Amino acid sequence: MLQYGMLSVENIFFELQNKKLLVIFPHPDDETMAAGGLILTAKKLRFKVTVLILTKGGAGQLHIHPKGKTTKQVRTLELEKAVKILGVDKLLLEDFDDGKLREQKEDWSKKVIEVIKNENPGIVVTFDHSGWTGHPDHIVSSMEVKKLLSTKFSKLILLWPVIDPDGKKWMNGEVREIMPKANLKLNLTNPTRLKLYLAACSYKSQRFSDKKLMPILRIILGWREEWYHRVDFSKIYKHKFVKFDI
Repeated sequence: MLQYGMLSVENIFFELQNKKLLVIFPHPDDETMAAGGLILTAKKLRFKVTVLILTKGGAGQLHIHPKGKTTKQVRTLELEKAVKILGVDKLLLEDFDDGKLREQKEDWSKKVIEVIKNENPGIVVTFDHSGWTGHPDHIVSSMEVKKLLSTKFSKLILLWPVIDPDGKKWMNGEVREIMPKANLKLNLTNPTRLKLYLAACSYKSQRFSDKKLMPILRIILGWREEWYHRVDFSKIYKHKFVKFDI
């Protein structure tokens, strides 16, 4: 159940003077599955939206025939199609090693700082400290972005997408126990849900894997809200790297 009186994400959007949203995730499809509704809502409210993806997802499996393309090429094309549907203004796609962001943190964190300075966002969105699935790239990107914002850009708002209670039961128990509670809710209109579904369907190479099927089914069956946690920079959020097969 939701906490009584939970604020809506729209309240923050309406009050914010700097109407720029920066979305930072490790892999193609993270932006749609984790924050697609937020991106669409921000665009509806005339925000400029920049999406920064740190890898091309080269370590992922393909569930379609690549037709001569590499995994990176397939996932890049899917990403470009998805962000077009979401209305993203600028896509920044890096090529750090999928599955190795923990080892390459010093390199990609410099890129994140550069992008924040160039784009000057009012709101930043990335994974929460649990990483949802326990993927090490998700966890390290979450904690490093939080660290960078709290030390260098503390006036910015940092939001973490939060999995709803029904979805959490599908997650690794070690991960589930440290997931933050939502303190913001985003209602998705029917047109937003349709676009979100179409963007998700852009990822044909990923849609039939076990890890991706559940979120897409939830969209098809009526995903009506997204949940977020507004990060408190003064708070310590514990993270845990769990066993994860990349």
